[in-house]
Amino acid sequence: MRGAFVSDYRPTKRIGIDELDGCLNLLVHRLEEVADNGETGGALYMGALIALETIRGGNFEYPHEFMEVFENRVRELEGD
Repeated sequence: MRGAFVSDYRPTKRIGIDELDGCLNLLVHRLEEVADNGETGGALYMGALIALETIRGGNFEYPHEFMEVFENRVRELEGD
């Protein structure tokens, strides 16, 4: 009998589209609250929102491609 004491595998995590959309909605509402209340930290919430939107709507396979799409979106928003 041959067995492995240590096995190598790539762990996987998945999130459903509905759950991802729920997270996006929560971030949008939190951003609105931050703006309405004059709180600090809005840039952090905006960064999280951009990242999740990039994951939700982006078409990429590798991390460097994610960064390209993410940074392009940031540049678009800075231009507004």
